[in-house]
Amino acid sequence: MLGFDPERPLLANISTDELTPAWACYYYDQTLARYCLVGLRGGIVQRDALKNGGFQLIVSGSSKGCGSSRETAPYAELACGVRAVFAPSFEKIYLQNCQNIGLLTSTDFSLLERLERGEALEIGEFSSSLSPISRAIVEAGGLFAYNTARLAGTLRPELPARALCPMTLVEKILASHAVRDAERGELGLPAVLPRDALLRAPIFASVMST
Repeated sequence: MLGFDPERPLLANISTDELTPAWACYYYDQTLARYCLVGLRGGIVQRDALKNGGFQLIVSGSSKGCGSSRETAPYAELACGVRAVFAPSFEKIYLQNCQNIGLLTSTDFSLLERLERGEALEIGEFSSSLSPISRAIVEAGGLFAYNTARLAGTLRPELPARALCPMTLVEKILASHAVRDAERGELGLPAVLPRDALLRAPIFASVMST
């Protein structure tokens, strides 16, 4: 049993600094598991506590992952054996870092009730509300696995299908550098608009002096 009490207040605004204090960021491997959440306010989490606790889920209050953008924060959770993090809301960069390393996230607390009942959840329960590319990254198990499949041609992202239309200068640059086929190195789309999800090739700018 999870032992989750929906009536119990959840700690909000857990920052990435609390997940992995600055001094712990000297580590970049499984060692981070030893120091997960040791910076939590009040000093209530000791070294190795999460690593040795056998936890697979973390349930937090709103604004999970606020503060700096350090990738070590979600990686420390994953290294402890945590497979999913639940919170009413997540900060954007922490959320993206979770997606990139294969740590599942959800704001749907009804999933916890289903887990309590012993139900098995499909990966789509954690990805259905995401953009096409973010959804594919999560379902692939993270950014590395996603790009490996994409470069091999076994996975092709769903691209914006737009006809040529008026665009801003930035939109024109993004459209021309959008990756259409990674396996063949093909770039360029007719048009992109705000909120479109895509991958782009590096954009280099040169400065010429006269």
